[in-house]
Amino acid sequence: MANKYELYPFKIEEILILKKTHPCGNAIWMVERVGQEIGIRCQKCNHFLLISRRTLEKAIKEIKPQDRDK
Repeated sequence: MANKYELYPFKIEEILILKKTHPCGNAIWMVERVGQEIGIRCQKCNHFLLISRRTLEKAIKEIKPQDRDK
């Protein structure tokens, strides 16, 4: 992750694996909106969540790059 003075450049369709699981039991989310707040969608139950950059950067366990080879 970026240090405390740099913003991580989130990209649409990036896959994020978070430290804590969602109540549905899934920890895999996809980035759908980028800005001051990041919009992410659960890949199991399709729940959409807006979360601040700072909070999201602390909650991320792993980032997988987007699949553009489709």
